[in-house]
Amino acid sequence: MYMDLNDSVALVTGGSRGIGSSCVSHLCQSGATVYFTFNNSEEAAQKLAAETGAIAVHCSENHFPYKWTVVVIQFFKCCFFAL
Repeated sequence: MYMDLNDSVALVTGGSRGIGSSCVSHLCQSGATVYFTFNNSEEAAQKLAAETGAIAVHCSENHFPYKWTVVVIQFFKCCFFAL
């Protein structure tokens, strides 16, 4: 099933492996700008980002809450300034 998500922005938490990775791929194929977070799987995250054009953001307990703040700010900038 194809959804037209052009001009949409998505945030996928835990997007480097498994179901999250699949969500990132499908959202990108549907035209969305996708940000996704990862914790331990940097190699998988970078590979997925290269394949899909999504933006990978490393978030771990050591980065909380700073990195999450950056992710959310970037997410909302894309949502509201793209209008």
